[in-house]
Amino acid sequence: MAEAPHTTTNNNSPTLPVESKANCSSCSNTSIMDEKQTECPICRDKLPFFYNERTPFPCCGVQACKNTCWKGAVIHNVHTKCPVCGTPIPTTNKGMVAQLQANVDKGRAWAQNLMACWHLTGEYGVKRSMSKAVKLYKKAAAQGHADAQCQLGAMYADGNGVPRNYKKAV
Repeated sequence: MAEAPHTTTNNNSPTLPVESKANCSSCSNTSIMDEKQTECPICRDKLPFFYNERTPFPCCGVQACKNTCWKGAVIHNVHTKCPVCGTPIPTTNKGMVAQLQANVDKGRAWAQNLMACWHLTGEYGVKRSMSKAVKLYKKAAAQGHADAQCQLGAMYADGNGVPRNYKKAV
């Protein structure tokens, strides 16, 4: 017997399946979430609904609660291995970037999206580069990654790193 999809509620808002519409992490645009994962592998709580409140492990892409479990696992070294795939969690910025880059090189959309974000923010010592971020967002978006599509659309709408183009933004 098939299990019913997990749903998310927000006070008085209607119940939505995980694959339903949600606002992307950096803008108020609505996008389709492509994750099927519904719970954090560390605390087993339901994952936060919005992308900016969760983050994938750079080894396998499994997502964890960003402000609690991820910080405990990585920043405070509570866990030394990924709770899902068992890969050692790097203890240096260089190690984090190398682990993620290996998945970018394999063409994994979640990794391309995350690396693009790191190029925008300079996280983990990645050199800030708008052109690299745009290139990676385009690759992930072409594979149907919803957050990358949203980020790229916002960039086209704002003319941020690309020429302003409202047709491409939509």
